[in-house]
Amino acid sequence: MHELDKALEYYNKLLSIKINTFGENHINSAIGYANLGKLYATQGKLDKAYEYNHKALTICIDKFGQSHTLVAECYKNQGVIFAAKYDLDKALSYHEKSLIIRQNITGEKSPSVAESYHYIGEVHKLNGDKQKAREFLLGALKMRQKTLGDNHHKVGDTLHTVGELYESEGKLVDAFTNCRQALNIRRQCLGADHAKTRESMDTVERLRQGKQRKYVSSVSKASAVCSIM
Repeated sequence: MHELDKALEYYNKLLSIKINTFGENHINSAIGYANLGKLYATQGKLDKAYEYNHKALTICIDKFGQSHTLVAECYKNQGVIFAAKYDLDKALSYHEKSLIIRQNITGEKSPSVAESYHYIGEVHKLNGDKQKAREFLLGALKMRQKTLGDNHHKVGDTLHTVGELYESEGKLVDAFTNCRQALNIRRQCLGADHAKTRESMDTVERLRQGKQRKYVSSVSKASAVCSIM
């Protein structure tokens, strides 16, 4: 948390310099607002995150119109913020706006389109629509593997989320397989001490224990049936 506080202090100073140098409605100031919005979201200060990202979005639309990569990025950030606030309808709306812009600019299959697919899949997962979640997450995984390579940390992110989806469906073997792959990628790309690596380690251990309990339960039931016979 201390590192985040230092980062906030730095980016606030940087934003002040940009505003004084270029003016509040300059694109460089918009980027400063967006960076601060991301940091506030990381801290869980979601209202503050929305405020700063909304300023960035307003400036970007004013400068570039609706169809620009920075506008798509701001829409994506808003989607992440509203998903964290569990306002899933708004989250989905923002992510879909971002997706449309990205598809128009980069085509149907690109890293940025894959990112939008991933976030839309996450929102559907949170909303309990497992079929749509699976559709978008597997689409994101395929695109990320093709455009970024099998061992990219963003591939690990999607594998982890797919694993969580399978776990929610009771498919512990599939969940374990995906989350273990995510762990291997994250450990390789991010290091053993990274928060995402530790997240994967905890998930894999939980799933391993769940598989063991399921196996013991199956054996116990089989033994009970045999004793009756």
